[in-house]
Amino acid sequence: MKNYRNTAWTATQKTYITKNGKRCLYYWVHNGANGASGWIWHGFLKPIKNSQAAMVSQLNVARNARQIVTVVQSGKSTATLRLWEKNRGLSWRNTLTASSRIGGSGIGYSREGSSRTPIGTYHLSFAFGKAAHVRTNGIGYRQIQKNSYWIEDLKDRQYNTWQNRKWANNKNEHLIDYTKAAPRNQYQLAVVMDNHGQNNGSGFFIHVRNQWATQGCVSISLGSMQKLVSKLSTRAYVTNVQYATQLCKLLSY
Repeated sequence: MKNYRNTAWTATQKTYITKNGKRCLYYWVHNGANGASGWIWHGFLKPIKNSQAAMVSQLNVARNARQIVTVVQSGKSTATLRLWEKNRGLSWRNTLTASSRIGGSGIGYSREGSSRTPIGTYHLSFAFGKAAHVRTNGIGYRQIQKNSYWIEDLKDRQYNTWQNRKWANNKNEHLIDYTKAAPRNQYQLAVVMDNHGQNNGSGFFIHVRNQWATQGCVSISLGSMQKLVSKLSTRAYVTNVQYATQLCKLLSY
C-alpha cells in the first residue's frame, strides 16, 4: 500500500475502531526503508500492485543492504535469481537475472543432508574460487588451496566453516575437487550464504551450475556468476523463497 506522500508500506494487521458510532478501519503498517511503523487509517492508503522491487524494499535487511539477491523457486529444483541494487534514491533496481538450479527438494526448512535450499535471508559473507584474483565490489575473495575444506561433520567444533587442514574425513568437502570441468565445476567461483550458528545444515553457496540439481546450494552459469561477484559488496544478502509473494511476508532468519 502507499499513502498520499507516495510512501510504500507493508500492512500486516487490521483492526476496527468505533468513532462517533461509525466503524473505522485501521492498518498496522511497516516501512522497510526507514523502519517506521504504526496504525494508519485506511483512507490514507491505497493498494498497489506488489512488484518484486517493492517487496524487496520491505525486507528487514533492505535498510542496511547495498545488494539483495532474491531466489524464487519456479519448479521442483529450478528458480529465478535476481540481483537488486540500491540506488542513491534508496529505491531498488534489478541489475542481473539468471535461471538457476536449487536443491533437489526445493526451497524450505533445511537440515544437514536434506538436499533443500534454506528458506530465509542470509548475509553473503565472502566469495571463493579457483582463480588467484577475482574482481569484486568489496566482498572478500579466497583462492581455494589443495588443503581447503568446508567442514560438514556435525561433531567437528569447526562445523560449517572453511578450514585449511592437512587432512579431513569424508564428511567434509574438499573444495579443490570441485574446480574442474563439469560436472565437478561448482567451485570454480562461489559465494557463501552465511548461516553459521544455525541448525539448518552446512555449506550453502551460490556457485557455478552444472546439469544437476544441487544439494541445497543455488547454482547459475559461470558467466552469470562472474557478473554477480563483480557487483557484490560487504553489504550483500540473499533471500530464498518458494513464491515471490513470500518476499513481502518474510522476516530475516
